[in-house]
Amino acid sequence: MKRFLILFACTFLAFSGIKAQSFDVKIVATDTIGCAPKKITFDVKTTSELSVIDWYWEFGDGGTASGPQPTHTFNNPGHYVVRLTMVVPSGATSMKVFSYKEVDILPILDLGVQHPLCRNYCAIINNTAMAEGHHDPGWYLWSTGDTTSTLRACEPGTYSVTYNVCGQTLRDTTVVIGRVTETLAQISYTWLCSRMVDLEVTPAYENVPYRMWLNWGDGTSQNLTGKNREPLRFDHEYGFSGEYTIEVHMEYQNSCSDIVTRKLTVRQ
Repeated sequence: MKRFLILFACTFLAFSGIKAQSFDVKIVATDTIGCAPKKITFDVKTTSELSVIDWYWEFGDGGTASGPQPTHTFNNPGHYVVRLTMVVPSGATSMKVFSYKEVDILPILDLGVQHPLCRNYCAIINNTAMAEGHHDPGWYLWSTGDTTSTLRACEPGTYSVTYNVCGQTLRDTTVVIGRVTETLAQISYTWLCSRMVDLEVTPAYENVPYRMWLNWGDGTSQNLTGKNREPLRFDHEYGFSGEYTIEVHMEYQNSCSDIVTRKLTVRQ
């Protein structure tokens, strides 16, 4: 499953008396992708002059360093997040400023466990072990015969790839899962002479994680997460008689989603 990690340079406000100073901090590097062992020199860019009290670097592999321009050797393949902590003056005290940088040391390969087919588009399979935006110097050969770094899979089934980089060969396999049906939502029973409503929701996939948001249409809602394709049963009591629209929002893995609406009339 694709690592969804958001990297950012933090913006902070340092207060000295009544005057505030703002600045951005960004890690720069000689290169952030390459074969193991890989030596990388790091530096820092800021939007204003900073008087730094202390620098502390963590390279994600157990290594650490101090100073503004450290050099570090990554000996083993992997995806690493480099973290910089700077201590800067803030009035009569000090504060910490953080920044992050992703590094990929090859060879690494991970296609993810499974990819559900969405209703309107195909699944995209790629090497999720690498940071988004990194140029991949490797060569791919898919079980379909394709040689691109990403594969557009439009049919359910098992897909595999052979990956050559840094003089080494890696292999991985993933599964594309098709929909069983659309997401189903049925008002199964409305109690006579009451405002109680029963609702049954059935997910679209077998064994695919989902997140559901259920809006009853009267200002109340509820959230649920799950994985199995088993009917989900809910009951809800409306405070007043009237016309309502129930909305079921289902978000599945691989950005697949459904919105199902059901209209009902509640009478007491």
